[in-house]
Amino acid sequence: MITPSPLISVWISAVLNSLVPIIAYFIGGKLFPLSFIFWGSLTGFAFFVLSVKEYRIYFRKDLFFKFAGIGFFGSVLPIVLMLAALEFTSPSNIAILLQSEALYSIVLSRLLLKEKTNLKIILAASLIALGTGIILFRERVTFRWKGDLVALLIPLFYQTSHIISKKLPRSVSHSVLASARALFASLTSLPLALVFSGAEVISGFNSKTFLLVILYGLAIMFVNNTLWYKAILNMDLSKATGIVLTYPAFTMLISSFAGIEKIQPYQIIGFLFSMCGAFWLTKISRNSSKCSSRR
Repeated sequence: MITPSPLISVWISAVLNSLVPIIAYFIGGKLFPLSFIFWGSLTGFAFFVLSVKEYRIYFRKDLFFKFAGIGFFGSVLPIVLMLAALEFTSPSNIAILLQSEALYSIVLSRLLLKEKTNLKIILAASLIALGTGIILFRERVTFRWKGDLVALLIPLFYQTSHIISKKLPRSVSHSVLASARALFASLTSLPLALVFSGAEVISGFNSKTFLLVILYGLAIMFVNNTLWYKAILNMDLSKATGIVLTYPAFTMLISSFAGIEKIQPYQIIGFLFSMCGAFWLTKISRNSSKCSSRR
């Protein structure tokens, strides 16, 4: 698979990420969550099969548990929580609230990866936090509040997965990492699916759910994850996270055009604050890249 530069990769990833809450919304109540994750991840790995040159790398002693952690924390837990949150709240709210991942990213990257954090990065992240806060404050007395709170847990697991991926040896390419995430998301979700749903693992399929599983496997597990790991293995995680979190704009548009929800003014205001923070982080990233190229 031909991949563009890290900065372009992360922007394409932002567009593809906008589909995740939409896909989850349409799959909700039709397939058991762990069943959807298993089949979607397995489908994603199937697209990697032709490009995989050495299968033993997935089961190397120094990589096996790291890959398992990336698959479980990066795909299994977030999608389970997202489907649970969508029982109460909307795709747009989830997308906007997931922008809080930038805050997790800055803290964890600083503590565990020793990435530099300056005042500009903190201020940019504060704009994202303000946008998230507007949504939470507005929804505090509504039915959506429960779903919004659940959604705030999702970024923690995404970032846990990303931190593990940044700890991998440099010899592990972005394509191997993306394929490992798909493979181990399916392997770690299958036992749980069998325990909690039994025969439901292979039931509930129709033409609509089948297409959604294929879309998730192709667009998210294959293309999106390949581009995402291309980005974060070649730029600061906190900056890549800030850029990819612009995707709520696309989620809001798709959600509105699909008739899922009517976008409210407070959602737009919250999104604009978050978007300003994300674009600011983009500018910081470009400036850092220029400085690095001059050295």
